Amino acid sequence: MAGAIEAHRRTGMPRFVTVAMREVIFHKPVFVGDLVSFYAETLRIGSSSITVRVVVEAERVGVSRDRIRVTDAEVVYVAVDENRKKTKIKSEPPAAAGG
Repeated sequence: MAGAIEAHRRTGMPRFVTVAMREVIFHKPVFVGDLVSFYAETLRIGSSSITVRVVVEAERVGVSRDRIRVTDAEVVYVAVDENRKKTKIKSEPPAAAGG
């Protein structure tokens, strides 16, 4: 979900499908009770696809307040239209809110 939200925010496209998950690395386990945070950044935007890196950190509640990286992955999404057909990504990113 974190990767899909980043894809939507960066492109303004309403729908994506996941086509690949590359380099999923599990560094440490996530335990019940951990506070988990997800961070996403866009690595590449193509004509119909977007590649997003997702980093997952956990705070071991009750043990320490340190955050540790537990997982990271590279996810590739393809934009699709309302008929689930591949579609081009708009060339212009959406305007920033506020102002």
